[in-house]
Amino acid sequence: MGNGLAYTVLMAWPLIAVYLYRSQSIQVATLWTVVGGFMFLPVKTAIDLPMIPAMGKHTIPVVAALIGCWLIKKQPISYLHELGKIKYLVLLLLAVPFVTVVLNGDAVAGGGLFLPGLSYYDGLSSVVNQFLLISPFFIGRQFFKTYENQLLMFKFLVVAGLIYSIPMLYEVRMSPQLHTWLYGYFPHSFGQQKRFGGFRPVVFMGHGLWVAFFAAITLISATALWNNRIKVSRFAPAHVSYFLMVVLVLCKSLASLVYGVFAFIMLKRTKPKRQHQIAILLACLALLYPSLSIMKVFPHQAVADLALALSPERAESLQFRFDNEDILLEKGRERFFFGWGCAQCNRKID
Repeated sequence: MGNGLAYTVLMAWPLIAVYLYRSQSIQVATLWTVVGGFMFLPVKTAIDLPMIPAMGKHTIPVVAALIGCWLIKKQPISYLHELGKIKYLVLLLLAVPFVTVVLNGDAVAGGGLFLPGLSYYDGLSSVVNQFLLISPFFIGRQFFKTYENQLLMFKFLVVAGLIYSIPMLYEVRMSPQLHTWLYGYFPHSFGQQKRFGGFRPVVFMGHGLWVAFFAAITLISATALWNNRIKVSRFAPAHVSYFLMVVLVLCKSLASLVYGVFAFIMLKRTKPKRQHQIAILLACLALLYPSLSIMKVFPHQAVADLALALSPERAESLQFRFDNEDILLEKGRERFFFGWGCAQCNRKID
Protein backbone atom coordinates (compact mmCIF):
# COMPACT_ATOMS: atom_id res chain seq x y z
CA MET A 1 0.00 0.00 0.00
CA GLY A 2 2.84 2.39 0.74
CA ASN A 3 5.02 4.51 -1.52
CA GLY A 4 8.71 3.98 -2.17
CA LEU A 5 9.70 5.68 1.06
CA ALA A 6 7.53 3.28 3.08
CA TYR A 7 9.34 0.24 1.66
CA THR A 8 12.71 1.96 1.96
CA VAL A 9 12.16 2.62 5.67
CA LEU A 10 11.08 -0.99 6.25
CA MET A 11 14.15 -2.37 4.51
CA ALA A 12 16.46 0.12 6.25
CA TRP A 13 15.20 -0.67 9.75
CA PRO A 14 17.34 -3.83 10.20
CA LEU A 15 20.40 -1.81 9.16
CA ILE A 16 19.53 0.83 11.75
CA ALA A 17 19.16 -1.96 14.30
CA VAL A 18 22.58 -3.36 13.42
CA TYR A 19 24.12 0.07 14.01
CA LEU A 20 22.31 0.38 17.35
CA TYR A 21 23.41 -3.05 18.56
CA ARG A 22 26.99 -2.31 17.57
CA SER A 23 27.11 1.09 19.24
CA GLN A 24 24.73 0.85 22.24
CA SER A 25 23.99 -1.51 25.09
CA ILE A 26 21.66 -4.40 24.33
CA GLN A 27 18.92 -2.72 26.39
CA VAL A 28 19.08 0.64 24.62
CA ALA A 29 19.36 -0.98 21.18
CA THR A 30 16.39 -3.26 21.85
CA LEU A 31 14.18 -0.43 23.07
CA TRP A 32 14.87 1.75 20.05
CA THR A 33 14.58 -1.17 17.63
CA VAL A 34 11.26 -2.55 18.90
CA VAL A 35 9.49 0.49 20.38
CA GLY A 36 10.96 2.85 17.81
CA GLY A 37 9.65 0.61 15.04
CA PHE A 38 6.18 0.72 16.55
CA MET A 39 6.42 4.50 16.72
CA PHE A 40 7.70 5.32 13.25
CA LEU A 41 7.36 2.49 10.71
CA PRO A 42 4.47 2.56 8.21
CA VAL A 43 1.26 0.67 9.00
CA LYS A 44 -0.01 -2.24 6.84
CA THR A 45 2.77 -1.92 4.27
CA ALA A 46 4.69 -5.20 4.27
CA ILE A 47 7.19 -7.28 2.32
CA ASP A 48 5.40 -10.60 1.76
CA LEU A 49 7.83 -13.49 1.23
CA PRO A 50 6.96 -17.20 0.93
CA MET A 51 6.82 -19.45 4.03
CA ILE A 52 7.04 -16.60 6.55
CA PRO A 53 4.60 -13.96 7.81
CA ALA A 54 4.52 -10.66 5.97
CA MET A 55 7.45 -8.53 7.08
CA GLY A 56 6.10 -5.18 8.21
CA LYS A 57 5.76 -2.85 11.16
CA HIS A 58 5.14 -5.55 13.78
CA THR A 59 7.57 -8.20 12.52
CA ILE A 60 10.66 -6.47 11.09
CA PRO A 61 11.62 -4.80 14.43
CA VAL A 62 11.32 -8.15 16.25
CA VAL A 63 13.42 -9.99 13.65
CA ALA A 64 15.98 -7.17 13.76
CA ALA A 65 16.09 -7.37 17.58
CA LEU A 66 16.59 -11.15 17.48
CA ILE A 67 19.45 -10.76 15.00
CA GLY A 68 21.00 -8.05 17.13
CA CYS A 69 20.80 -10.10 20.33
CA TRP A 70 21.91 -13.41 18.82
CA LEU A 71 24.48 -12.45 16.19
CA ILE A 72 25.86 -9.07 17.27
CA LYS A 73 25.66 -9.17 21.07
CA LYS A 74 26.09 -12.98 21.20
CA GLN A 75 23.21 -13.26 23.66
CA PRO A 76 20.80 -16.06 22.62
CA ILE A 77 17.22 -15.60 23.79
CA SER A 78 16.08 -18.19 26.33
CA TYR A 79 12.46 -19.18 25.70
CA LEU A 80 12.03 -22.16 28.04
CA HIS A 81 14.78 -21.84 30.64
CA GLU A 82 13.57 -21.26 34.23
CA LEU A 83 9.93 -21.21 33.17
CA GLY A 84 8.87 -24.28 35.10
CA LYS A 85 5.49 -25.61 34.00
CA ILE A 86 4.77 -22.40 32.11
CA LYS A 87 7.02 -23.71 29.34
CA TYR A 88 4.27 -26.18 28.42
CA LEU A 89 1.92 -23.25 27.78
CA VAL A 90 4.53 -21.71 25.49
CA LEU A 91 4.87 -24.98 23.57
CA LEU A 92 1.07 -25.25 23.38
CA LEU A 93 0.87 -21.73 21.99
CA LEU A 94 3.27 -22.70 19.21
CA ALA A 95 1.62 -26.06 18.52
CA VAL A 96 -2.02 -24.96 18.38
CA PRO A 97 -1.78 -23.41 14.85
CA PHE A 98 -1.09 -26.87 13.41
CA VAL A 99 -4.18 -28.25 15.13
CA THR A 100 -6.20 -25.32 13.80
CA VAL A 101 -4.97 -26.15 10.30
CA VAL A 102 -6.20 -29.75 10.58
CA LEU A 103 -9.63 -28.57 11.74
CA ASN A 104 -10.00 -25.79 9.15
CA GLY A 105 -9.30 -27.49 5.85
CA ASP A 106 -12.74 -26.57 4.49
CA ALA A 107 -13.17 -23.52 2.27
CA VAL A 108 -15.76 -20.85 3.05
CA ALA A 109 -17.56 -18.78 0.42
CA GLY A 110 -19.98 -15.94 1.02
CA GLY A 111 -20.44 -12.22 1.05
CA GLY A 112 -18.38 -11.78 -2.12
CA LEU A 113 -15.33 -13.51 -0.63
CA PHE A 114 -13.77 -16.90 -1.06
CA LEU A 115 -11.74 -18.11 1.92
CA PRO A 116 -9.66 -21.15 0.99
CA GLY A 117 -9.11 -23.91 3.50
CA LEU A 118 -5.96 -23.87 5.58
CA SER A 119 -2.91 -25.81 4.51
CA TYR A 120 0.17 -26.94 6.41
CA TYR A 121 1.94 -24.00 4.82
CA ASP A 122 -0.46 -21.73 6.72
CA GLY A 123 0.24 -23.66 9.90
CA LEU A 124 3.98 -23.15 9.55
CA SER A 125 3.49 -19.47 8.80
CA SER A 126 1.25 -19.11 11.87
CA VAL A 127 3.85 -20.80 14.09
CA VAL A 128 6.49 -18.33 12.89
CA ASN A 129 4.06 -15.48 13.50
CA GLN A 130 3.34 -16.74 17.05
CA PHE A 131 7.07 -17.05 17.67
CA LEU A 132 7.65 -13.44 16.63
CA LEU A 133 4.65 -12.32 18.69
CA ILE A 134 6.00 -13.71 21.98
CA SER A 135 9.69 -12.94 21.36
CA PRO A 136 9.63 -9.35 22.74
CA PHE A 137 8.26 -10.67 26.04
CA PHE A 138 11.15 -13.09 26.41
CA ILE A 139 13.68 -10.47 25.34
CA GLY A 140 12.32 -8.17 28.05
CA ARG A 141 12.33 -10.98 30.62
CA GLN A 142 15.98 -11.74 29.90
CA PHE A 143 17.52 -8.28 29.51
CA PHE A 144 15.42 -6.09 31.80
CA LYS A 145 15.69 -7.97 35.08
CA THR A 146 17.64 -5.52 37.20
CA TYR A 147 16.51 -2.25 38.75
CA GLU A 148 18.95 -0.29 36.58
CA ASN A 149 17.62 -1.84 33.36
CA GLN A 150 14.01 -1.30 34.36
CA LEU A 151 14.79 2.30 35.29
CA LEU A 152 16.36 2.71 31.84
CA MET A 153 13.15 1.37 30.26
CA PHE A 154 10.97 3.84 32.18
CA LYS A 155 13.23 6.73 31.21
CA PHE A 156 13.17 5.62 27.60
CA LEU A 157 9.36 5.47 27.54
CA VAL A 158 9.12 8.98 28.97
CA VAL A 159 11.61 10.34 26.42
CA ALA A 160 9.73 8.52 23.65
CA GLY A 161 6.49 10.04 24.87
CA LEU A 162 7.96 13.54 24.89
CA ILE A 163 9.37 13.09 21.38
CA TYR A 164 6.10 11.69 20.07
CA SER A 165 4.06 14.43 21.73
CA ILE A 166 5.31 16.90 19.10
CA PRO A 167 3.68 15.18 16.08
CA MET A 168 0.73 14.18 18.29
CA LEU A 169 -0.04 17.78 19.23
CA TYR A 170 0.41 18.82 15.61
CA GLU A 171 -2.19 16.31 14.46
CA VAL A 172 -4.59 17.28 17.26
CA ARG A 173 -4.57 20.77 15.78
CA MET A 174 -4.15 20.07 12.06
CA SER A 175 -5.79 16.60 11.71
CA PRO A 176 -3.96 13.25 11.31
CA GLN A 177 -2.04 13.74 8.06
CA LEU A 178 1.58 12.79 8.77
CA HIS A 179 1.26 9.14 7.71
CA THR A 180 -0.36 10.23 4.43
CA TRP A 181 2.24 12.89 3.73
CA LEU A 182 5.20 10.65 4.46
CA TYR A 183 4.05 7.19 3.34
CA GLY A 184 1.40 8.05 0.77
CA TYR A 185 -1.81 6.73 2.35
CA PHE A 186 -3.98 6.88 5.46
CA PRO A 187 -3.87 3.55 7.34
CA HIS A 188 -7.41 3.46 8.75
CA SER A 189 -10.82 5.11 8.65
CA PHE A 190 -10.35 8.86 8.87
CA GLY A 191 -13.85 9.29 10.28
CA GLN A 192 -12.95 7.27 13.38
CA GLN A 193 -10.31 9.84 14.28
CA LYS A 194 -12.87 12.64 14.69
CA ARG A 195 -13.85 13.13 18.33
CA PHE A 196 -15.40 15.94 20.39
CA GLY A 197 -15.21 18.51 17.63
CA GLY A 198 -11.55 17.79 16.88
CA PHE A 199 -9.18 15.00 15.94
CA ARG A 200 -7.36 12.13 17.54
CA PRO A 201 -3.66 11.99 16.70
CA VAL A 202 -2.65 8.92 14.67
CA VAL A 203 0.92 9.79 13.65
CA PHE A 204 2.47 6.44 12.53
CA MET A 205 0.63 3.97 14.77
CA GLY A 206 -2.37 3.31 12.54
CA HIS A 207 -5.22 4.42 14.81
CA GLY A 208 -5.88 7.01 17.46
CA LEU A 209 -6.63 4.31 20.03
CA TRP A 210 -3.07 2.97 19.78
CA VAL A 211 -1.63 6.46 20.17
CA ALA A 212 -3.82 7.12 23.21
CA PHE A 213 -2.77 3.87 24.86
CA PHE A 214 0.88 4.71 24.17
CA ALA A 215 0.31 8.11 25.81
CA ALA A 216 -1.18 6.37 28.85
CA ILE A 217 1.90 4.13 29.13
CA THR A 218 4.26 7.11 28.96
CA LEU A 219 2.20 8.91 31.62
CA ILE A 220 2.42 5.88 33.92
CA SER A 221 6.19 5.73 33.36
CA ALA A 222 6.61 9.44 34.13
CA THR A 223 4.54 9.09 37.31
CA ALA A 224 6.69 6.17 38.45
CA LEU A 225 9.81 8.31 37.99
CA TRP A 226 8.12 11.15 39.85
CA ASN A 227 7.42 8.86 42.80
CA ASN A 228 11.10 7.95 42.88
CA ARG A 229 12.24 11.58 42.42
CA ILE A 230 14.11 10.77 39.22
CA LYS A 231 14.52 13.46 36.58
CA VAL A 232 14.50 12.92 32.85
CA SER A 233 17.35 15.12 31.64
CA ARG A 234 16.72 18.53 33.22
CA PHE A 235 12.94 18.23 33.34
CA ALA A 236 11.17 17.98 36.68
CA PRO A 237 9.29 14.67 36.81
CA ALA A 238 6.12 16.36 38.10
CA HIS A 239 6.06 18.77 35.15
CA VAL A 240 6.63 15.92 32.70
CA SER A 241 3.81 13.90 34.25
CA TYR A 242 1.30 16.75 34.06
CA PHE A 243 2.34 17.54 30.49
CA LEU A 244 1.83 13.92 29.41
CA MET A 245 -1.53 13.95 31.23
CA VAL A 246 -2.61 16.88 29.04
CA VAL A 247 -1.40 15.05 25.93
CA LEU A 248 -3.41 11.98 26.97
CA VAL A 249 -6.56 14.09 27.42
CA LEU A 250 -6.05 15.56 23.93
CA CYS A 251 -5.92 12.03 22.49
CA LYS A 252 -9.71 11.92 23.09
CA SER A 253 -9.89 8.23 23.96
CA LEU A 254 -12.04 7.58 27.02
CA ALA A 255 -10.71 4.09 27.78
CA SER A 256 -7.05 5.10 27.68
CA LEU A 257 -7.82 8.22 29.70
CA VAL A 258 -9.48 6.07 32.37
CA TYR A 259 -6.47 3.71 32.40
CA GLY A 260 -4.01 6.58 32.66
CA VAL A 261 -5.86 8.54 35.36
CA PHE A 262 -6.58 5.39 37.38
CA ALA A 263 -2.90 4.36 37.26
CA PHE A 264 -1.82 7.92 38.11
CA ILE A 265 -4.03 7.96 41.21
CA MET A 266 -2.93 4.48 42.27
CA LEU A 267 0.74 5.37 41.94
CA LYS A 268 0.35 8.63 43.85
CA ARG A 269 -2.08 7.51 46.55
CA THR A 270 -1.37 3.86 47.32
CA LYS A 271 1.63 1.90 48.56
CA PRO A 272 3.60 -0.51 46.34
CA LYS A 273 2.07 -3.57 47.98
CA ARG A 274 -1.45 -2.35 47.20
CA GLN A 275 -0.41 -1.44 43.66
CA HIS A 276 0.89 -4.98 43.18
CA GLN A 277 -2.38 -6.47 44.40
CA ILE A 278 -4.44 -4.24 42.10
CA ALA A 279 -2.18 -5.11 39.15
CA ILE A 280 -2.71 -8.84 39.78
CA LEU A 281 -6.48 -8.32 40.02
CA LEU A 282 -6.61 -6.41 36.73
CA ALA A 283 -4.42 -9.01 34.99
CA CYS A 284 -6.70 -11.81 36.20
CA LEU A 285 -9.76 -9.90 35.00
CA ALA A 286 -8.23 -9.44 31.55
CA LEU A 287 -7.35 -13.14 31.32
CA LEU A 288 -10.74 -14.29 32.59
CA TYR A 289 -12.84 -11.86 30.56
CA PRO A 290 -13.29 -14.16 27.51
CA SER A 291 -14.44 -17.00 29.77
CA LEU A 292 -16.76 -14.69 31.73
CA SER A 293 -18.27 -13.48 28.45
CA ILE A 294 -18.77 -17.02 27.16
CA MET A 295 -20.52 -17.98 30.40
CA LYS A 296 -22.54 -14.73 30.25
CA VAL A 297 -21.59 -13.67 33.78
CA PHE A 298 -19.69 -10.49 32.91
CA PRO A 299 -21.93 -7.43 33.62
CA HIS A 300 -21.95 -6.04 30.08
CA GLN A 301 -25.21 -4.13 30.59
CA ALA A 302 -24.03 -2.50 33.80
CA VAL A 303 -20.82 -1.36 32.07
CA ALA A 304 -22.84 -0.04 29.12
CA ASP A 305 -25.16 1.86 31.49
CA LEU A 306 -22.17 3.41 33.22
CA ALA A 307 -20.75 4.50 29.85
CA LEU A 308 -24.17 5.97 28.94
CA ALA A 309 -24.06 8.13 32.06
CA LEU A 310 -20.68 9.49 30.94
CA SER A 311 -21.30 9.90 27.21
CA PRO A 312 -24.11 8.60 24.95
CA GLU A 313 -21.67 8.52 22.00
CA ARG A 314 -19.14 6.39 23.91
CA ALA A 315 -21.93 4.15 25.20
CA GLU A 316 -23.09 3.51 21.64
CA SER A 317 -19.54 2.63 20.59
CA LEU A 318 -19.13 0.28 23.55
CA GLN A 319 -22.48 -1.42 22.93
CA PHE A 320 -21.51 -1.91 19.28
CA ARG A 321 -18.38 -3.76 20.41
CA PHE A 322 -20.34 -5.88 22.88
CA ASP A 323 -22.87 -6.83 20.17
CA ASN A 324 -20.14 -7.85 17.73
CA GLU A 325 -18.38 -9.76 20.49
CA ASP A 326 -21.56 -11.79 21.04
CA ILE A 327 -21.68 -12.65 17.34
CA LEU A 328 -18.03 -13.74 17.35
CA LEU A 329 -18.45 -15.81 20.52
CA GLU A 330 -21.49 -17.55 19.05
CA LYS A 331 -19.45 -18.44 15.97
CA GLY A 332 -16.47 -19.46 18.12
CA ARG A 333 -18.58 -21.96 20.07
CA GLU A 334 -18.92 -24.02 16.89
CA ARG A 335 -15.18 -24.81 17.12
CA PHE A 336 -14.66 -24.17 20.77
CA PHE A 337 -11.20 -25.54 21.57
CA PHE A 338 -8.98 -24.63 18.61
CA GLY A 339 -11.01 -21.95 16.86
CA TRP A 340 -11.57 -20.91 13.29
CA GLY A 341 -8.91 -19.96 10.80
CA CYS A 342 -8.63 -18.83 7.21
CA ALA A 343 -5.78 -18.54 4.75
CA GLN A 344 -4.13 -15.17 4.33
CA CYS A 345 -4.48 -15.29 0.53
CA ASN A 346 -8.20 -14.38 0.41
CA ARG A 347 -9.57 -13.35 -2.94
CA LYS A 348 -12.82 -11.80 -4.10
CA ILE A 349 -15.41 -13.74 -6.08
CA ASP A 350 -16.11 -11.99 -9.41
